[in-house]
Amino acid sequence: MTQSSFTLSDADDNIASHPKKRHVYFSPFINHDIVDTLNGNETNHSSLHTNQSIHSKTVMIVLNRPISCPPSAIFHKLWSISSFHICADGGANRLYDATVQSKDLVVYIPDMIQGDLDSVRVDTRSFYTSQGVRIQRDASQESHDLDKAIQSILILLEEESRDASSCRVYVYGAFGGRFDHEMAAFNALYRWGSIFNHQIYLYDDETCAFLLPTGICNEIHIMNYGDDSTLYQTGEGPHCGIIPLGEACSWISTHGFKWDLDGDRSTSFGSLVSTSNKVMKSIVTIESSNPVVFTAEMKVTDSK
Repeated sequence: MTQSSFTLSDADDNIASHPKKRHVYFSPFINHDIVDTLNGNETNHSSLHTNQSIHSKTVMIVLNRPISCPPSAIFHKLWSISSFHICADGGANRLYDATVQSKDLVVYIPDMIQGDLDSVRVDTRSFYTSQGVRIQRDASQESHDLDKAIQSILILLEEESRDASSCRVYVYGAFGGRFDHEMAAFNALYRWGSIFNHQIYLYDDETCAFLLPTGICNEIHIMNYGDDSTLYQTGEGPHCGIIPLGEACSWISTHGFKWDLDGDRSTSFGSLVSTSNKVMKSIVTIESSNPVVFTAEMKVTDSK
């Protein structure tokens, strides 16, 4: 089956084999018509907990990492599907340099710049101020800029009387650069994941990652799977990993990967870790005794 021939029967077959409580992850790069159709059937599956239910807000956070000029199809897609955009401190410089200063035909204007503001340049701040961007300073040294941005989302949702569990958050620029910054991004998944119903996703142009909760069947729909690279599209996969980052797992059970785990072995650092695996089906499932990080490569195969 090719990516372009995704059908509801594929989802139904997988649902039938996993009648238990599920959490469904839909790639933002999947055709939203498919997602909407699946959502229309949610009432038939009372156990379904999905990140594509009706969301009060979809937020994109831009971190202080390089943005290609012009921004990639991955960046553009995440930006275009988000209803609110936050630059975390120096992320504002990156956005400004990639769009405004470069005179890109598309100028991306964030809704907010949030952080201790020790990295935002004068020219960046002046321009975005002239565009009515909300600039907020949080001088606390007890939290990372990403944490500050996520906290600002919670304040915004409270002001709007909305529930954080119905909010999806895409974080762009989470990988590369300083390793401690990467670890801070992963820590944010663990710190804030349950509050946002595990709907915080880390991205850049090469990698994506998100946290899978325990005690539930995690069902993942991503763009690229199988061995036929001529069918790959912009989006996640097929190469991937299942990482027991926070703690060891006594068991992990998977379905739909090139090398499935059947739940009979523990995984931990210093022992078995599932890396360089491959998604082989349009829908894969993961269950584990403890939370794990699912990570996949990103491909850019078309223009934005």
